[in-house]
Amino acid sequence: DGQRRLLSIERLAPAAERWEALPPMSDRRAVVAADVVASKLYVCGGWDGEHRLSLVERYNIALSRWEQLPPMIERRSHPAVATLAGKLYVCGGFDGAESLSSVECFDPAEGGWARLSSMQERRRRAIAVVMDGRLYICGGFDGAGQLNFAEVYDPEAEQWTRLPAMLSRRVVSASAVIDGKLYVFGSEDDAQVVSSAERLDPRAGDWEALPAMLSNRVGAAAVAVAGCLYVCGGWDGRQRLSSVERYNPVINAWESLPRMLERRDRAAVATIGGRLYVCGGFNGDTDLRTAECFDPALGPKGTWSALPQMLERRSSAVAVAALA
Repeated sequence: DGQRRLLSIERLAPAAERWEALPPMSDRRAVVAADVVASKLYVCGGWDGEHRLSLVERYNIALSRWEQLPPMIERRSHPAVATLAGKLYVCGGFDGAESLSSVECFDPAEGGWARLSSMQERRRRAIAVVMDGRLYICGGFDGAGQLNFAEVYDPEAEQWTRLPAMLSRRVVSASAVIDGKLYVFGSEDDAQVVSSAERLDPRAGDWEALPAMLSNRVGAAAVAVAGCLYVCGGWDGRQRLSSVERYNPVINAWESLPRMLERRDRAAVATIGGRLYVCGGFNGDTDLRTAECFDPALGPKGTWSALPQMLERRSSAVAVAALA
């Protein structure tokens, strides 16, 4: 949370409507790289309050236990992370002195890390997405300013290729892939929170400006559901937000949805069964234990309902939806 690095992990079973404490990680840490590969949760690197870390551990959901894995080649916090072809890619980040361009990959079948070609730009807090068997990295912060640079990694060619620059410089942006196109929304640009949005179609090879969001926001919780992008909360430069909006690519427009029950930014979000689950975050005064669920099928524009409170206050946490 905002004051402590946590090692705890908890799980919500929607049918049981309660949070369950799971075995803790071995080390307290924040701003990690985390993703799910083959129903196992990987947590890599991060910051323990004093040092950047190379530690890696894996949570086996079926066995409900953590496993220690070989450390990363470099210490890093704030990296971009993605899963491609059953392998975990960790890109860039911050080693405590400078932003990184280095990239490494963990192959569960081999059980170790391999150093890959470095990105063309140093960056941390960047966007990482996978489309059509390739890894896209966009924006971030290089230590001097926000970036609009984008590049793509082809694992077969084992090389990075520069893409056209985004129309805006972006860090901590919301993003999603819908129908083979990358959507990027909101950000900070020179300390100004923006509402701008853009889309990359790899086949066309360029960025296209989209209608701006209804609110300026950064640090929002964003997820794609049923071909639409939902953006929840965040910070507009003055206050934390409870507002929610949905982008429909078919009509190329945003619509306002019912507000969340609480203002929050840096919340964790996941989707299960077509519903959105938004957990924790920061309301401007404190990190939150509260969680809520949005069901798009209830009411004219969907309905939010309160969930049981989490066992710990959390912001900038990681949420994943996984089946044992």
